[in-house]
Amino acid sequence: FGRVRMTFLGIMTWPGTQLAVLSIAVIVGALTSLLLAGYLATPITRLQRASRALAAGAFDTRVGSPTDRRRDEVGRLARDFDAMAERIQALVTDKETLLRDVSHELRSPLARIRVAIALAERHANHLIEPDLQRIEQECERLDELVGQIITLTRLGTQAPVLSEELRLGELVTEVVDDARFEHADRQIELELHSTRSVLGDAGWLRSAVENVLRNALSYSSPGQPVLLALENDGDEVVLRVKDSGPGVPEEALARIFEPFYQPDESRDQRVSGYGIGLAITSRVMALHRGRVEARNRSEGGLEVLLRLPAAPTQML
Repeated sequence: FGRVRMTFLGIMTWPGTQLAVLSIAVIVGALTSLLLAGYLATPITRLQRASRALAAGAFDTRVGSPTDRRRDEVGRLARDFDAMAERIQALVTDKETLLRDVSHELRSPLARIRVAIALAERHANHLIEPDLQRIEQECERLDELVGQIITLTRLGTQAPVLSEELRLGELVTEVVDDARFEHADRQIELELHSTRSVLGDAGWLRSAVENVLRNALSYSSPGQPVLLALENDGDEVVLRVKDSGPGVPEEALARIFEPFYQPDESRDQRVSGYGIGLAITSRVMALHRGRVEARNRSEGGLEVLLRLPAAPTQML
């Protein structure tokens, strides 16, 4: 008998052959699609993460290799992103350097002005004494502004702080006691519902809490209390500071932690500030891997929340 010739069409007529070929085609197509999706999606995901990090203030973020070595549109986009990030970092660094240098240079003439005022007061009569006192008061305000700018620029270049385990409740109590002594005519209420510890620098954290409390006291009416509450929220310790002031427009809530930002005239008219205190608080919280939030209270006023990760161990 002669051997039967096997053809492609003949093989396809065998039982189960069509199903096997279809299964192989589906598997090959799925693997190819996965490889292609990974080739296209992975660099996009890297770009997305880098964009979010840059938006969060990590100006040293770069997409880097292997994405930027690609010769397609994605690679060009990655290189453009890295160039943009480098330029933004340079601009921010130059701005902070300028602020720091100018602030330091202002300290010397301020000191000389104060000496001149002190000498003038020795020979002043009662007619010009009020004017000299006003000049001295403005010098003190300017000196305070210079100090805040120096602090802000230092925080912009400092590494994350996780040096010391401390009880946040004790630190907040000390800040409140100092505020009650300084503002004896004001009512400050403190509720402690947490005894957990946090990791960080006591000096920086005290400054962050003081700035928020000072802001609340400035905008609250004299007859209205400022409320502070320390509590646990999952793995975080949260300090809530509530005032009874005019609040902040919703669109400005996220911007009140920017340096020199003034939310609106209605709130700004009540105090003479420079918009730096809350910016310092925001940077201190970021250095401690925490965050600060603000929201308007339904009954009126502003509520500021300081969130810090709780320490993994408890102090004895």
